[in-house]
Amino acid sequence: MSQGGDDEVRSAALLRHYVHTALCAKADGCEATSYCNLVMEIQSQRRQVQRDAAPGSTSHQLLVSILMAVRDNAASVQERIHDTLLDEVLSIPLWTVARAIRYTVLDLIGHLVLANSAFMHTGLQLLVYSLTPPPGLMTADATAGS
Repeated sequence: MSQGGDDEVRSAALLRHYVHTALCAKADGCEATSYCNLVMEIQSQRRQVQRDAAPGSTSHQLLVSILMAVRDNAASVQERIHDTLLDEVLSIPLWTVARAIRYTVLDLIGHLVLANSAFMHTGLQLLVYSLTPPPGLMTADATAGS
């Protein structure tokens, strides 16, 4: 493995550890600064992704990395305690984001449901609401097809 690959593996491990620590601190009722920072970073990257349409941009990659770290810590996520984090993730518009982000959100939902059946309703709700495109996107597609 190359040096760059080693750095990526180390970075992913550090991010997973940070997310795990933030989730556990919030669940334990300890100081939740790291959890708040995690949620704010997801919010920030979501806004950046909405402004930046280039799928390979740094903000896209960073958001995917954070979501993957949350996915890898799905067993530590608690529905009522981590509701702010879940609200941020579940409000990502699946029809308008880059494919990598969409796949990562869906993968995260699958991991959450497997880790805790309490997420079944939330996961199904997200999937059902994502079956049809938003109204504006639907009219744009219909116009493009004619």
